[in-house]
Amino acid sequence: MPRPVRRFLCAWLVVGLPWTSPCTAGPDDAESSPGDGAATLDEISVTGYGAGRQLQRLRAVEAERLPPGSSPLRLLEQSPGVHLTSADPWASYEWSTRLSLRGFAQ
Repeated sequence: MPRPVRRFLCAWLVVGLPWTSPCTAGPDDAESSPGDGAATLDEISVTGYGAGRQLQRLRAVEAERLPPGSSPLRLLEQSPGVHLTSADPWASYEWSTRLSLRGFAQ
């Protein structure tokens, strides 16, 4: 199929097809009353459970597990979403260290 024809058909499917679908009307508000089995609500409450953000804690016990002489950034690397890249295995050379946090742009 030639490219212009294919573009036209794709555009028609995206734009034109929803307009050609049959529309159905629901019951009119004047025809239904609250006594027809439907309940009238004065208030709606939505309660969400859980935390929107995760909380991560680093404790002194975890810092004691690090090898002597290593950078404290290695402790941060243990948290989810944190990535530490360094040319030095102990991350003590600051100029070669890169700390990336998920969700933050560079």
